[in-house]
Amino acid sequence: MSTYNYGYLLAALGSMIYAISDAIVKFFVSIYGPYQVILIRTSSQFACLCAIALWKGFHPAKTQRIGANIMRAVLATCATYSLIIAYQNAPMTSVVVISHSYAMFVIPLSVILLHEKFSWQRTLIIILGFIGIAVMFSPSHENDGTIGLTFALLASIAKALNHVFLKNLSGTEKTITVIFYHHVCLILSAFVLGINNLQPIQISHILMLCCGGMIGLFAQYLVISSYRFTSSSNLASAAYAILIPSIIIDIVFYDKWPTGYVFIGGVLVIYSCYMASKQR
Repeated sequence: MSTYNYGYLLAALGSMIYAISDAIVKFFVSIYGPYQVILIRTSSQFACLCAIALWKGFHPAKTQRIGANIMRAVLATCATYSLIIAYQNAPMTSVVVISHSYAMFVIPLSVILLHEKFSWQRTLIIILGFIGIAVMFSPSHENDGTIGLTFALLASIAKALNHVFLKNLSGTEKTITVIFYHHVCLILSAFVLGINNLQPIQISHILMLCCGGMIGLFAQYLVISSYRFTSSSNLASAAYAILIPSIIIDIVFYDKWPTGYVFIGGVLVIYSCYMASKQR
């Protein structure tokens, strides 16, 4: 297996596992609110991360690129909050499709910031992707989650910038260090924003959130590790593997079927991302 295929496999597998963690977050956010859910979920991840770092014998905060790590953490945090707001106001599949269209933003940003190869084929790919997004933002959504889909698009832009930073950091930083700064930013923001809105919570719910946190941490580790093997623009399309479990979760647990516009637009975006991954 080539290094490119290995990296792509890691990214696709990580994206599919993310769907399980996202579904747990979507369920509990409707009960306890976003800040309390993020605080509990991320704190469990943070504790596990520090334990792993201690076991491996290094300090997870140690870095010579503190500015880049903080910027990446802020972008990832913005994407996380945007996604949670999106999940509160729109079906999971619709949010996943639009938020993961960040591949269309990754390509031009990778060319500008990382000096990756650009061609007219990629220009056509970008146009095709935006057509798909436009279809998903059809008038049929006017009364079905417009706010949620708007925040999903904002999350997409933040994710694109985040992934460019990930590619830049992956060459010099340990995966655990990159995750560490993101978790610190999430915990601090959730504590400050949600300290006055904390609710009593059942032990069983805490355990489920912690379980979801561990699943998300594993997925995050896989995705970040994949950037060591190929370019950010090549890996972007792998994120659409999350569509498969997300559609199943939406139908089975929420009885929400994707609309025809989402299917048509999603096919266009997925195809454009697939073509983007072929442009080495």
